Amino acid sequence: MPRRRAAVRHRRPGALTRGPGGGPAEPSGLPSPHKPLLLLYALGGFQPDGNRPIPFSAAESELRKLLKEYGPPRDTSPGYPFHHLTSDGLWLVETRHGPDSPGPEPGRLRDGQAGGGFHPDLANGLCLCAIHHKLFDKGVVGLTQERTVAVSARFVGRSQASRDMVPALAGRPVRDPQPGLDAVEPDHIGWHSRQVFRLPVRVG
Repeated sequence: MPRRRAAVRHRRPGALTRGPGGGPAEPSGLPSPHKPLLLLYALGGFQPDGNRPIPFSAAESELRKLLKEYGPPRDTSPGYPFHHLTSDGLWLVETRHGPDSPGPEPGRLRDGQAGGGFHPDLANGLCLCAIHHKLFDKGVVGLTQERTVAVSARFVGRSQASRDMVPALAGRPVRDPQPGLDAVEPDHIGWHSRQVFRLPVRVG
């Protein structure tokens, strides 16, 4: 399974939400990349730091650069993703006054010494590339209780590339989560296997 792992909180077992790589369109029709960019920034700190809170003051400059380079052609405050990602249930913000974000204004986040990090109760998350994400949702790939990749025998690869990307994954172990994150819970794996995955399982 591809390595690029992010913890994403799901609203029902087995349903993957959008991960880094693109956001929903705004009323203007332009993409809204603010939250995915913050996720990418936060994930970049996982390897050396685990799930330690990220001070807004430390992230502000880098987030501004990411938004300028990858965001829509307008000025966007780095406080916007830091605050609004809390609405998705996977990001928490605390200040010196206690939990909850003071708002998206950078000045308020700085004055409150705000820090953000992933929700500690994440237990149903995978990060997949766009192709495997779709295949997971369609039941072509899944997980076993031993946390190896299951591939549906109904999938037929018509090119070498498709065979390399799907059937060749059968039986491979899924990589462990980053430090500080839990592996997908067995109940969630079982739900996807029963409700989404297309039996039978490919052998070998």
